Amino acid sequence: MKRIDKIYNYILKNSKNFNKDKFLDQKGFSAQEIGEKLDILRNNVSKELNILCREKKIIKIKNRPVMYFDRSCLENILSIKLPEDLEEILDVNILLSSPSNSFTENKSPFNYLIGANTSLKNQIEQAKAALMYPPNGLHTLIIGGTGVGKSLFANIMYKYSKYIKRLSKDAPFVVFNCADYANNPQLLLSCILGHIKGSFIGADKETDGIVSNADGGILLLDEIHRLPHEAQEMVFHFMDTGTYNKLGETGNTRRASILLIGSTTEDPNSTLLNTFTRKIPITITIPSFDERPIDDQIELIHYLLSNEAQRVNKTIKISAEAIEALIRSTSYGNVGQLKLNIQSACAKGFLNCINTDECIDINLNLFPSNIKNKILTFSDKGRVNVTEWNIIPNTITIQPDGDKTFLETDDYEPPFNIYNIIEDKTSALHEEGMSDDYIKDFITTDINIHLKQFYSRLKNDAHGREVLLKIVNKDIVEFVEEIKALAEFRLNRKLNERFIYATSLHFSALFNRIKKKNDSFSSHIDLQLSVNNKEYDVAAEIHRLTQKRYNMTLPPIEVDYLALLLASIHHESSHQERVGVVVASHGSSAATSMVAVARKLFDVDNILAVDIPLEMMPSDMLQVITEKVKIADEGKGVLLLVDMGSLNSLSDVINERTSINTKSLDMVSTQLVLEAVRTCSLCNTDLNSVYSYLVNDFKGYSNNVITEY
Repeated sequence: MKRIDKIYNYILKNSKNFNKDKFLDQKGFSAQEIGEKLDILRNNVSKELNILCREKKIIKIKNRPVMYFDRSCLENILSIKLPEDLEEILDVNILLSSPSNSFTENKSPFNYLIGANTSLKNQIEQAKAALMYPPNGLHTLIIGGTGVGKSLFANIMYKYSKYIKRLSKDAPFVVFNCADYANNPQLLLSCILGHIKGSFIGADKETDGIVSNADGGILLLDEIHRLPHEAQEMVFHFMDTGTYNKLGETGNTRRASILLIGSTTEDPNSTLLNTFTRKIPITITIPSFDERPIDDQIELIHYLLSNEAQRVNKTIKISAEAIEALIRSTSYGNVGQLKLNIQSACAKGFLNCINTDECIDINLNLFPSNIKNKILTFSDKGRVNVTEWNIIPNTITIQPDGDKTFLETDDYEPPFNIYNIIEDKTSALHEEGMSDDYIKDFITTDINIHLKQFYSRLKNDAHGREVLLKIVNKDIVEFVEEIKALAEFRLNRKLNERFIYATSLHFSALFNRIKKKNDSFSSHIDLQLSVNNKEYDVAAEIHRLTQKRYNMTLPPIEVDYLALLLASIHHESSHQERVGVVVASHGSSAATSMVAVARKLFDVDNILAVDIPLEMMPSDMLQVITEKVKIADEGKGVLLLVDMGSLNSLSDVINERTSINTKSLDMVSTQLVLEAVRTCSLCNTDLNSVYSYLVNDFKGYSNNVITEY
């Protein structure tokens, strides 16, 4: 019998022995009790209990400790019918006195927001008033910094609208980011309104826009301040009349019933938002993390830790000093930054107890100095510590079967399980004979890379653009933004930020080769890739536009390259094998710095850094680099970029020891690293092709715009 079946049978059998009085007295069975009776580890019991709750076989009763009871037996004992979507009961006494109110309280979406009765109380009242205002609600503007939860709040408004039956059960909730098309007003209008056949070049069929898709529901316009003037006028006209026309359409007025919600990070007092605040009747400001009361901050930390405890299926203990450090170090990034710090600490704590049944202990030692120093800095100034406020005990313990707020969509939830990654890599490194200290150091670095890479995608791309503009001329970047919008429209799919970085760097390198009169355009990159005709057509159109924009003649092979780039980005989620890159350089951070730039721009994980201290022995250096090569290899070989010619011979030794195809280039620079990563990220590119291209063709990037040939 499976473990989960044993647990359920135990609950079912014993639930049948309960009457109403016994249930009110005992409330059910705890995970600890079930584990002891069945001789199953408590963590494993908690995991199966959560599954049984989701399967609606048992019900969770919020108690200390949390209790569980058979769902059908409880309905019979209390002579009630539990709602299908109910997984837990908050208060048994309220349930008995007024069952319908108890269920209503469980289902009300706003009740799940941390701060619903404190820092968000007024905002929730505003939202309810906007949603209930006759006849169809009031359009709303949500203002707040990055990561405060604007999109989450809008989603809760949508759920509440369905809850109060202002919207039908299947009403749509459509999200549109205005920044994605801010540089192409025509394409933006087409996305919002739709277009008719023949309304512009390339419009070969009639297409609906998001206004049509959102009819009968709610449309969230994220970063609404990025709407160009003509789009603003269209939105305001629709708000006033409820009517619109598709792009290119005359004499056929269309109607849609939509509640608009706009969200923005702009200062509400800025001139940029004046137009919107005049036109949109309700403005809701979401407070930042440091503007919330200490109780809310602690509750949010507790919630995030509870999620981690359930994910890793271990008890988590955290000291009051660690909580204070988390609170004091959370500023700009808000929830995203806080979650990154918590997950990083939990992952490191998990690494310390990976092969034991011990709990994860989170203390100041798990945080980097920039977080630890927050508590020390304030303490040195005589600030009263959180523990002295008697708000929290010296230690908080979070069980894996504790509270977990429902969030169907969480922008800040990584698409990977960091704990599975830790277990897999720990096992692999142990098999390679690595020491425990080496494994901890290596995986700690890996944890930071995985988490920071994910959260960097959620932040404003201003820093990435700033790095790019130090290397590439601004005119090139702006032109690539235009062709990105064109390609997205032609291909009917989104292209991520990596397209801008990769294409900008490619054009910069290409222009530099032209400027230096390098006629070698045969290309050593293997361009044999199965791309569809539409990708080739778009690539050819970009090729023509580039020649016209810069008054130059580009080699025909550029069409192949651009088609390859479009296909590579389209298929990048399929985890195709790529050539790995390892950068090794003497010094404390030279290699790490170059790799950080490449990771930031290209959002890739197939590049690793080795910083070589001057005192490192050659044998140790070889071992460390070899291990990095093993990790970077995905089956297509590894390119080793080194700073000194004496390291060039390492590739031969690594080839012999590992049978991994390895080639090395010396005189490493940031530009060489970027170009290597860019070319290695292309589909069907092999190590020999990349190596030959970098040796023979790459001449650096051009920061000047070329206009005459």
